[in-house]
Amino acid sequence: MQVSTFPESVGQTDEDAPGCSTSFPMLCESSQICSAPVMLDRSCQTHAVQSIHFRSKGVTATPPMSNFSSQFGKSFLTSSQYISSGSNSDSESEVDDYLPESDETSELSEDEDVQLTFVMVEKKKLVNLFSQCPVCSSEASLRENCSGSLLTIHQLCDNDTCKFKRVWKNQEQLSRGTSEGNIAISNAIFMSGSSPAKALKMFKFMGMHVISYAAYMQHQKTFIIPSVDYIYDEEKAACMARVAGHSLTLSGDGRADSPGHSAKYMVYSLMDTTTKSILCCELVQFNETGGSSYMEKEGLRRCLASVMQSATVKELVTDRHPQIRKYLRDECPEVKHSFDTWHIAKGLKKKLSALSKRKDCKLIALWQKALTAQLYFCARRGDGNGEVNTEVWKAVGNHITNQHVHPENTHFPACEHGELTIPRQWFSEESIQYQKLHDVIYSRRMMNDIKQLSGSSNTSGNETFNALLNHFAPKLYHYRYRSQRARMRLAVLHFNENSCRDHKRSRSGEQLFAVKYVKYKEGCQIKKC
Repeated sequence: MQVSTFPESVGQTDEDAPGCSTSFPMLCESSQICSAPVMLDRSCQTHAVQSIHFRSKGVTATPPMSNFSSQFGKSFLTSSQYISSGSNSDSESEVDDYLPESDETSELSEDEDVQLTFVMVEKKKLVNLFSQCPVCSSEASLRENCSGSLLTIHQLCDNDTCKFKRVWKNQEQLSRGTSEGNIAISNAIFMSGSSPAKALKMFKFMGMHVISYAAYMQHQKTFIIPSVDYIYDEEKAACMARVAGHSLTLSGDGRADSPGHSAKYMVYSLMDTTTKSILCCELVQFNETGGSSYMEKEGLRRCLASVMQSATVKELVTDRHPQIRKYLRDECPEVKHSFDTWHIAKGLKKKLSALSKRKDCKLIALWQKALTAQLYFCARRGDGNGEVNTEVWKAVGNHITNQHVHPENTHFPACEHGELTIPRQWFSEESIQYQKLHDVIYSRRMMNDIKQLSGSSNTSGNETFNALLNHFAPKLYHYRYRSQRARMRLAVLHFNENSCRDHKRSRSGEQLFAVKYVKYKEGCQIKKC
């Protein structure tokens, strides 16, 4: 059992030097592989956290890429191909300065996979263990040195006849000034999606010895980002191999890094609607396209080009982005382009809500939810057939005037609701509000969108991924390109690992749900897993 301290330099700026006066070190059960617990949902540890190891003393540990474990607290450091030579300290290390020199560094074997655990201990309690010589029990002189979370104690017996001396370290030293604990702290902050400044400041307020902010940024640049990129490439290749030769139905959606039309980055994702896994995800910067308004189209173009190298795209479900609609119509005519029902319903709801606030259109407010629900019924009834979609939607105009037979339709000649027993307020075809409603629901753009309504496929999975991406790369903060891309890729690894996870069940086997009252439902309750 060895001991590990948290330096008080957590959260310091580039000019801050690591402090060594603190009251709370940590006990560390040492191992050859550094593991960092990830503060996400249960079993959220991705493949990247488990399979990246260190190269030490020229011995390379190759991670078993086929074993995809999601257990908590597995090891994650870096791929051996990204580590070079020599470093002075955590806060002054260079990109290529991480080859160990002394015999104190540890060797890794391919079979080793030991989890590191840390236990907090008060510093004076730890120092008392070295106050006496273990040979003659005389008083001993101590000299302490802290480098990040690495604590080194030099012990020398004061007895002239004994002169016992030793050097003790609280954790394995991986290279000059770099230790398992230091890498573990940086890795845990990045993998959990935490803000490094806030996380390090929290440790500082606790009086713990940790790395500085500059050291974290160096670890992120040298170890973590290359490791995430390495694993992402491996997993992407595996995903493409699984779908090779298949005909796919995909859903795509973009996510800007800031609201409005002034975004710097656009993350575009393509998801397989059958397996609910992200097949491809691209990061586009605004200066690559000539403006932020063109980034979503470019992201889709890159994703499609990557997927089409291995598989055939049968159908693509997106929102109603006009540039994407034109691109698919001109460049990919063989791909069926469908629109997500939720996006169309959202636009319809906004128009009906604005119209219902007018003085002469109060009845529209009573029919707003029914008309939105009818749009979903139209998508389900048509199941991707444009003619059926059109006929079902045209029947809405008759239904709201209490006419439920539609002889002009071939596929939908009559309403399917049966006899209506609850009294309703119907529209009159001569009324002003009916004419205004008619102009909205039967506008040229609306009818064109209805023809392309998606059936069973939608972009809800992409929206879920975008919400997850907000955890790893919040829109509140700005990141440089490599960091933004690594966080995007980490979100993809996390999402694909958990997208098909079993539903939580009670002891009797029943599915468990949580009731939520969300804003977009205007107070109505919904069930969420």
